[in-house]
Amino acid sequence: MGLTLPPPAVAPSPRRIQSADQPQPPAAVALSVAVGIVLFNNSPSEIADLARSLHRAIARLSESNRQADLVRPTAVSICLINNGDRPVDPTPFGPHAVLTNSPVNLGFGRAHNQLMAKAFGRDEAEFYLALNPDGMLHPDALVELIAVARRSLGRALVEAAEFPEELPKSFDPLTLDTPWACGFCLLIPAAIYAAIGGFDENIFLFCEDVDLSWRARLAGYSVKHAPRALCRHSFIRPGSGNRATRRAHLESARYLAKKWDNDAFQREMEAAMSREGWEPTALPTATPLQSAPAITDFSHGLSFAPERWICAAAIPIHAVLQHADIDNSIDVVVRFHDPRQVDRLSRCLFALFGQQHQPIQILLMLQGLDDAGVAAVEACVDAFDWSAPRKRPIVTNVTVPRTGDHRARLWNAGVDAGSARYIGFCDFDDIVYSAGYSYLLHRLHCTGAAAAFASALHVDCTPMSGFDYVFARRFLPGKDRYDFFVGGFCPPNSVLLDRSRILPADLYADEGLSKSEDYRVLAKIVAKYDTDWASIGTAVADYVHRTDGSNTVLSHRWDAAGRRDWDESTESTRQFLATLTTAVPIHQITHMRRQQNLLEATAAELEAAVAYERGVRARMKESLSWRLTAPIREVQRVIRRLSVFRRSV
Repeated sequence: MGLTLPPPAVAPSPRRIQSADQPQPPAAVALSVAVGIVLFNNSPSEIADLARSLHRAIARLSESNRQADLVRPTAVSICLINNGDRPVDPTPFGPHAVLTNSPVNLGFGRAHNQLMAKAFGRDEAEFYLALNPDGMLHPDALVELIAVARRSLGRALVEAAEFPEELPKSFDPLTLDTPWACGFCLLIPAAIYAAIGGFDENIFLFCEDVDLSWRARLAGYSVKHAPRALCRHSFIRPGSGNRATRRAHLESARYLAKKWDNDAFQREMEAAMSREGWEPTALPTATPLQSAPAITDFSHGLSFAPERWICAAAIPIHAVLQHADIDNSIDVVVRFHDPRQVDRLSRCLFALFGQQHQPIQILLMLQGLDDAGVAAVEACVDAFDWSAPRKRPIVTNVTVPRTGDHRARLWNAGVDAGSARYIGFCDFDDIVYSAGYSYLLHRLHCTGAAAAFASALHVDCTPMSGFDYVFARRFLPGKDRYDFFVGGFCPPNSVLLDRSRILPADLYADEGLSKSEDYRVLAKIVAKYDTDWASIGTAVADYVHRTDGSNTVLSHRWDAAGRRDWDESTESTRQFLATLTTAVPIHQITHMRRQQNLLEATAAELEAAVAYERGVRARMKESLSWRLTAPIREVQRVIRRLSVFRRSV
């Protein structure tokens, strides 16, 4: 039995398409979506988080269909298989969720195949959503997945976007085509299942989604990426994880290579296993598929597709100690000034909603919005389920002058509104990774510092139709407190402060500033207090830069007035830094001296090399051969000048 919902805004695609070469017009039938979840020893908190976010996404789909004023019902069913040995309570998924306990671990693909057979057989679902149990859906995830599927007429596998750490796999920002679809949150139409079947059950874990995607493309179907359908999930980087995970990844990739007739990649995987000390096992018998160079991609290793950037290392595994006498709650001040960018605010809130460490109290500071703007923000907030341990954001519309950038006032209003021991800061388009604040809190507990600093990735993106297409990620240059004073390379969303170790006055920004106000606050804290820099090089957040300049700071102004503003701000900040003094621990002084000595030694070596080259050239010019060949060089010089003249005319 499923949940009955209003119908979709667009007529559904055909119930069955036996051939990919014979598209048919959409049929006016009800939308039926079956959600399949394969569990494996997941914690009760993971299951509860997924269930709450799934119910909210179903409710948003229902609301979207209700607004379309359609009368045909929509059914969403939830089925689960427990592959683990830990008992599972399906209650969080609702009274109609069906749980099957498997006596053995069936593996990812085989378990989903059992659920799919039921969904597309007896239940006659139009779509099957394969959903990982350790994920969480953005409230609009189902709406966006179905929208992409509808535009593809039910002839495409559709993957959600991993969030907040996006998978670097390429996709076309215009057509949304992608080489293969990741199975952590994958929408599979009945038409494709009828044509090619489900996952290859010879693959226990990893690469089964790559194989399914390639088979779909080989049969003439598409594979799409839904960039607005966000699902919180931490992807496993190729070559990372524990030894069992790495071995399973290599074994599956080896089988994939054999199945798709790539001997070179199969030998490469076997060599990688041998280096780890693993003996390759006998490969299962599989129906060999024709080589399809235009579809298969073994040239990019275990990524199986071009990548838009090189992934930074994952945040280290860590623990946050819970003590009854210590308040581990975190305030996060989020500044927002433009109701037209409420979609970006929703992404920021989802990143904080999905933080591993809770509770986090979001202090959402609005820059003097009108009633319509405040209502839009409240609706954005209420889209999420803020059940315990999460806390609903506190929304404050700060009174400010009608014009100007009042970021500093919003910062100070957030400081005033907060009461937790720990405090962080974000702008509405900032992203913090799921373990970001947990890791920064761990560093504060370990060091007793007043502030913990980590790295943020500088994210270059281009605004597209409703989403930002990220085409590059890189570390901001800098590695310690000395670089921070020179370049300010740590954005506020990669920093966590311990208010109990900082004088209240030192947390406030200068409200006369609209640029570098946050940097000045942090610089004052770095100069005055003990701060932790051991996590520089560990990326915990994204610092977004959009190519159209639509960031929170008007950095896109390159006219004379804009350059003058930045020059004045830079000079003012330089003068401010000149007023700061700091007591630096001995080990940091020695570190700084070592770095300085290294630079001086490098400069001396370079100068010696230049002097040596000059000496060699001087001795060469004194030689007999140099004097004898001078006329030849002069003729060559004249010929070069004539050639340049002829090209110019």
